Amino acid sequence: MPIPGPTAFPTVAPTPIPTIQPTPSPTPDPRAAIKSEVAEAVGRFGQALRTSDTALMASLFLPSEKTNRFSSSEPLRINGWSEVEGSFNGLLSLPPGSVSMVQRQGRIDLLGDDAALWTGHFILNVRPPEESRRTVEGRATALLQKVDGRWLRVHIHTSALPP
Repeated sequence: MPIPGPTAFPTVAPTPIPTIQPTPSPTPDPRAAIKSEVAEAVGRFGQALRTSDTALMASLFLPSEKTNRFSSSEPLRINGWSEVEGSFNGLLSLPPGSVSMVQRQGRIDLLGDDAALWTGHFILNVRPPEESRRTVEGRATALLQKVDGRWLRVHIHTSALPP
């Protein structure tokens, strides 16, 4: 039996197979990463209070005379890091676990790549040894500035909510 020649078989043009393009990943929002860094810095404040960690508390603030704090008790305005640091000595001198802070409904507004404003509510529970617990509910505002890769508080303002 003879072998058919090349013309005996019909020719079929190759059908191109469509290439599957990978679905592009959404581009991460750089502002989301910055907000995450700020949120972490804000959370460390409660950690410093809970653990009575003076070194951690000091690391959260800009060590500058520009740093200030407003509160609803006297003195109403505290200027300079050394004075701001001193205003937390009473809470930080309590045994670890005597102070807890819950921050809620926090909002972070970026004011640039190196400045952020955090606003929110807090519940501060203070349980000194052999004393009754005190609870303060309030609102807070913190202005943070990124310095050498770290988000530091430059200004903090707290006020208690009315009973």
